[in-house]
Amino acid sequence: MTYLQRIRKIIQRAIEEGPSEFLYLELIAALEAYEPFINVQDRLEKIWIREVEREGLLKRNKGVTAFDLASIRPQLRDELERRIMFSVSLIKQNKQKATETTLQRFNGWLSSLPAVPEVREAQLSDIRETAKDIAKPLKQLPYDERRVAIDQSQKLISNLNQIVAFDCGAIGAYWHSHWKEANYDYREDHKKLDQNFFLIRDSQAMRDGFVKKGGHEYLEDLPEQPGEAIFCRCYYEYVYRLNRVPEECLTEKGKDAI
Repeated sequence: MTYLQRIRKIIQRAIEEGPSEFLYLELIAALEAYEPFINVQDRLEKIWIREVEREGLLKRNKGVTAFDLASIRPQLRDELERRIMFSVSLIKQNKQKATETTLQRFNGWLSSLPAVPEVREAQLSDIRETAKDIAKPLKQLPYDERRVAIDQSQKLISNLNQIVAFDCGAIGAYWHSHWKEANYDYREDHKKLDQNFFLIRDSQAMRDGFVKKGGHEYLEDLPEQPGEAIFCRCYYEYVYRLNRVPEECLTEKGKDAI
């Protein structure tokens, strides 16, 4: 029996038997039994397996080896655990809010029922619509869960790549936007960053005197990172070799080293 069917039955009993605290408690039990439509933990773990165990991270981090990836596996695992914690917490908060609103709607409807049974029975024909109206906050939950799953999946991928880049000596990164993709609701400021190169401050290459700022910004100074905003699908292509660095960012020493 779905949560909506259970709500209909409770409403029917309230009309037939009259308002009671027992029906309110029964509705609470029905709402607590609601199960998420999306297993966000399973989704995030599958991404981690694809990116770490199957070494998908190496595709966006040319220059990093499988050995390098294995050496930072604990940090990558920690990031997965953080994403799972945030996702479960967000979904739980959304459910709690929807449950409270549904109970308020039910309470308001229950308190308005006529005292005389014969008068209450006139509402039996509207049970389906009444249940839909009371349960409206719950109908939003699958969308909210999907939203959390998509957003946290993107953040997991972005942060895994960031950990690899900073731990494995990336020099900088090119920002990539999906603004050319049909029907993608891109951000105008992200479109302007597409294909732009950003240096990593105090990278090994900078400390060794191979690269300089050359008019480019530091990645750490950007007000927003790829994948940080809700539903953002931008990403960094990290650079580990000097021959991928813009010429204006190379020192004479860097040019000689290529």
